[in-house]
Amino acid sequence: MSDTELFQEAVAPIGGLYRSGEGVSPEVADHVETHFAWLAQYARVLESEARCAFRPCFGLIANREFNAVAFRIESGTACVGINVGAIQAIDGIFCRMMASRSIMVQIGSIEKEVEQLPLQSPHLETLTDSMTAQTLPRCPTRRWFADAHTKQAIRFLLRHELAHIANGHVDFLAAQHGQRFTTELDWINGDASAQFDRQVIEFDADCCAASWWCGVFLEEWFKQSGCLKPSEMADAEVDLAVKDELGMAFFQWRFPYLRCSACLATPDLRGMT
Repeated sequence: MSDTELFQEAVAPIGGLYRSGEGVSPEVADHVETHFAWLAQYARVLESEARCAFRPCFGLIANREFNAVAFRIESGTACVGINVGAIQAIDGIFCRMMASRSIMVQIGSIEKEVEQLPLQSPHLETLTDSMTAQTLPRCPTRRWFADAHTKQAIRFLLRHELAHIANGHVDFLAAQHGQRFTTELDWINGDASAQFDRQVIEFDADCCAASWWCGVFLEEWFKQSGCLKPSEMADAEVDLAVKDELGMAFFQWRFPYLRCSACLATPDLRGMT
């Protein structure tokens, strides 16, 4: 069996591989394809933060729930799956935000946007409705900003799932609690010890996903700025350089990361614009 077939078999209980046009509106399918085309290749070539190179089998799962999963198939191959609902919800959040006339008004031509109706409750189910596409920003600059934030949030989510495999979280949970899949939501709480294990694991995965981005970004900036020995720079010097020259770039990364984290932590999305 191919990796795709093995992945399909493993995730069959929670939904198969996503195929555009299967019970979804053309607008929704277009959004998912836009944010998924680059993602599959991106997942295949990554190396782990734990310094043990591996090539994960990656797939988008045809499940409308907001979730993602890391696991191993019986042969030991590492697998990461992101639910189509998560892709659509993240895209919908940033589209709604940047199509609003009251959020980040300094970006682009805010006068091109129109007032939106409040997001219907239950909010997450509305965002993941297979027949409902959220309003797109009318200003091209704000549309680009929404797409860029969506991709950053998905990159963070993917890195987070890869850390669950690379740092041994999946293997630990399988050995300790018999939990084959490591899902972000809807996992079995268990006793106090199991809950504590899960909190530590999630914190570690968040830190790995965040530190990877910061490290890559700073390494590239040091190269371009001609700094040959960044380790010899004092922390205060780095902070000043980052604040003056990289402040906006770090904001554009942190903002989608925080929104994605809030969506995971607060599924009902109360107060969502």
